[in-house]
Amino acid sequence: MIEIDNVTKTYLKDGKNEVKALDRVTLTISAGEFVAIAGQSGSGKSSLLNVLGCLDRPTSGRYRLDDVDVASLDDDALSELRNAKIGFVFQSFNLLPRTTALENVELPLLYSQRPFERRRAEAALDTVGLGDRKSHFASELSGGEQQRVAIARALINDPALVLADEPTGNLDSRAGLEIMALLQDLNRKGRTIVMVTHDPALAEHAQRIVRVKDGRIEGDAAVTAPREAGTALSGG
Repeated sequence: MIEIDNVTKTYLKDGKNEVKALDRVTLTISAGEFVAIAGQSGSGKSSLLNVLGCLDRPTSGRYRLDDVDVASLDDDALSELRNAKIGFVFQSFNLLPRTTALENVELPLLYSQRPFERRRAEAALDTVGLGDRKSHFASELSGGEQQRVAIARALINDPALVLADEPTGNLDSRAGLEIMALLQDLNRKGRTIVMVTHDPALAEHAQRIVRVKDGRIEGDAAVTAPREAGTALSGG
């Protein structure tokens, strides 16, 4: 599903100094994998996720997503690819606080070429165990519930790939485990999951850990026995 070949990403710092966030990265991720990209702050892991999510273009190198050469796409085609193929889950949830859970989940449908169907949003909330909270404003939900709404929103267009950027970073340990259980369940049902984390223990819930340091991949290994997070989805 994902093929990154010799990708470099550089930025200008203070408008003049060049910073190399990614340095000749080569990576392949197959459909159906659950991969953790692990590293400390400043390691390049978030820059790699931004490239994978088509939010940033590589400075050099090649990126193919589901057999599509990303570099060949203009901005409109890139937006369509993101909307059709990728679901995003962020540490900060990115919900509209005075909008209901259901309306937050429906937002990507406004930019989709598919017909607007409210029942799809309701089904996505059911998937994350929040069918009974659909009329609650995001501001009325706990942190764990807000992240589950964010995951439902990421699933609304039935993406093949879910990218999660520190998805438990703003949660307590119990709510964090619930989110990991949900991601593991989605993976078992066929979704490809790529998760960025700085937490080595969290990374062990994945099937494979790609370790990033100084913009380079310094390790890539399968997890022999991924940690099971459990199945509880009650509370938050």
